[in-house]
Amino acid sequence: MSYYSGMTALVTGASAGFGEAFARRLAAAGARVVLVARSEDKLRALADEIGGGAIPIAQDLEQPGAAGALCERLEAEGVEVDVLINNAGFGLKGRFLTHDPDAVEGMVALNCGALAGLARRLLPGMVERGRGGVLNVGSMSAYQPTVDFSTYAATKAFVLSLSQALHYEARGTGVHVSCFLPGPIPTSFGPRANMDEAWLNRGQTPDDAARAGLDALARNRREAPMGIKNTLQAFGTRLTPYWLLLRLSERYMRGRA
Repeated sequence: MSYYSGMTALVTGASAGFGEAFARRLAAAGARVVLVARSEDKLRALADEIGGGAIPIAQDLEQPGAAGALCERLEAEGVEVDVLINNAGFGLKGRFLTHDPDAVEGMVALNCGALAGLARRLLPGMVERGRGGVLNVGSMSAYQPTVDFSTYAATKAFVLSLSQALHYEARGTGVHVSCFLPGPIPTSFGPRANMDEAWLNRGQTPDDAARAGLDALARNRREAPMGIKNTLQAFGTRLTPYWLLLRLSERYMRGRA
């Protein structure tokens, strides 16, 4: 992917799953990668492995003010980010009233607040330089309210809506903005969300997702469901009444733990 050669790319949630796969592909494409996640040991090991001047930064983006603190650190170290891969996030399966209130607030803070905060802080530099892009990792859950996955689906609807608007606002600047929308793929997301890893396994890997997501951003696709099946599903949800979407989502999520 020559688009990323010579760029500096920041990947959140980089210690495992999609984030690690994004980092590996970006490094292979000739980008310098800034690796951000909570686990410093994993980030350092990955940075040593992918090379290319990779920078590991241990930062919990769920905490208040984390996005600002991260960007201040990057500025102090003279690091200009050309590509932002907003990948960090988590979900919780189950009825809304069974979830810990702090976990719900943390999910919104990470999936929405940190994502928007990083984009707001890093986009101006990209626009000034006339190149780069933001890839926001969403989910197919963004297209409909999801019973037993309510908060997560709502956060991803936010990600999709924000990405669509930013894509429009960035026209003519040379900066790309895309929302990548994968379906179920086995990663560390599953155990934390209390979901069955076997159910998540549909034959696709985090590397498949990273390849598709980076291709979508390079092509400046406004929204990019992963694969033809997900593309058809996204179209179908727009034609389906909400009462039916809710019933179908409940049936879909039932027994996924």
